[in-house]
Amino acid sequence: MVRDNKTLVARRVSGLAGCAYWRDVLRVIAFGVCGIAAMAAEAERPVLTISDDRFVVNGEPRFLVFVAYFDALRASAETLEADFNFLRAVGVDGIRIFPNWWNWANMRQFPEDTVVDGNGELRPDRLSKLVEVVETAGKHALVVDVSLAYETVGGLSTLREEDLGKSQGALPVIHVDMRKHEKAVASLARHLQSHRHIFIDIQNEFNGRITHLEQEEVARLRDAIKKADPDRLVTASLANEIGPEAVARVSNELGLDVVGWHESRNPWRYDAMDELTRQAKAVTRKPIYLGEPAYMGDEYSVENFITAVSKAKQGGAAAWTFHTQSGFDLSRQPLTALLTKDEKAFLESFKSRVDKVAWGRAGADA
Repeated sequence: MVRDNKTLVARRVSGLAGCAYWRDVLRVIAFGVCGIAAMAAEAERPVLTISDDRFVVNGEPRFLVFVAYFDALRASAETLEADFNFLRAVGVDGIRIFPNWWNWANMRQFPEDTVVDGNGELRPDRLSKLVEVVETAGKHALVVDVSLAYETVGGLSTLREEDLGKSQGALPVIHVDMRKHEKAVASLARHLQSHRHIFIDIQNEFNGRITHLEQEEVARLRDAIKKADPDRLVTASLANEIGPEAVARVSNELGLDVVGWHESRNPWRYDAMDELTRQAKAVTRKPIYLGEPAYMGDEYSVENFITAVSKAKQGGAAAWTFHTQSGFDLSRQPLTALLTKDEKAFLESFKSRVDKVAWGRAGADA
């Protein structure tokens, strides 16, 4: 009887040990599955590079469509999630954001929540928000155009607050304090170094009056970024009136990775974007990025915008941005709530149409 009890106890202990063993096995399997899932999710985060005149995402050449999401840093975490889920669902590849963006509700004062302050220092809380936006975009497999703008920062340039709201034509050419600005740009590049799904526009429309940089200043800022992060892709966008060949030629001369061209809207030749893109590609082998077409409104239809992005791809452009004022103030509502009916119709229909367009490829050695 004692022997039987000992045998029974031994069997129970053995059974418990067996259960523990299989629990451990299941834990290891579960951990492995979770680990593999986590690694897969991490692997899906985009890595952006270029090859000749193409953007390359995770090793795959891809024609990229961005959406203007300028006020990203004032969007809540919930807004970012909702908007990025929508953008990925409709086939958008990336967003264009401004770390230093105007307060769209009060354009007569310099905002006080830009990432860069008037001394060229980074505001820690706003830098954290920038990193949050970039990381959340990456989690949703969105690439990011980080467009810099010094003119929105009080004290960083010769632009005075009393001049805000005036016509740019009535203002003198504005100049930035390069000592402060170069420090800020280099610091931003260092803080964003681990994020490989972004590129930097050194200055939005650097040939404008209130956005002006001399070409040697662009080169200094390019060098500051490359010193901090040698592999970071950079562009410096040019405003719309100088023509595609000139934009490409300047980008070549400045050693930029990408040609950032904001084409003319006077008038906007949406049905000639293939021809205009080929004109730029005749003098460069760099990717052509069309960053600011016209706004959608009474003058242009959904079909006009489908034509524009399709023609851009057909002409061999590398990327195109859907430029919308709906992304200019995200402090209270998500983009999905601010898009007009036609804007939403475009975003929900462009992907299948553009995917059918043959991607052009022709250009000069540069």
